[in-house]
Amino acid sequence: MRDEVYYKHKGMNYMINVIEIAKYILSKCSQDNEPISNLQLQKILFFIQKDRLKHAGWFIREDFEAWPYGPVIPQLYNIFCSYGAMPIDREYDNNLDEKIKLDINETIERLRVMDPWVLVEKTHSLGGAWDQVYNNGSGYKKIIPKELIRERG
Repeated sequence: MRDEVYYKHKGMNYMINVIEIAKYILSKCSQDNEPISNLQLQKILFFIQKDRLKHAGWFIREDFEAWPYGPVIPQLYNIFCSYGAMPIDREYDNNLDEKIKLDINETIERLRVMDPWVLVEKTHSLGGAWDQVYNNGSGYKKIIPKELIRERG
């Protein structure tokens, strides 16, 4: 495994660089003729993180922050913000293990067809991780702890 893709963490769990997962998601969506926007990408990644934190194995290394339209990984947002609300129709090489791809394919396929604003609404669930941190704006750009994502989604 390449160091920049995978990071060892707490024994058997390991963290994966979000850029590599994003490249896979964008490539898969483009290849399937279902390109997604930056907003959709962020929300899909959040639901993948939520799912992965509930299972042993791997999870996304980078932290999500509480932004007005839901959880965002700023580093990734900045890479794709030039697309605005337009679909990101690009394909990338990636080094993800096939097992990881299988872990996330169903989530990608289910969420990419949802309206982006429905995805935002889902991340804004009352009492959820984003809601607790964002706290009507007082928690803007604060990190949403991984433990809170695992517990509250």
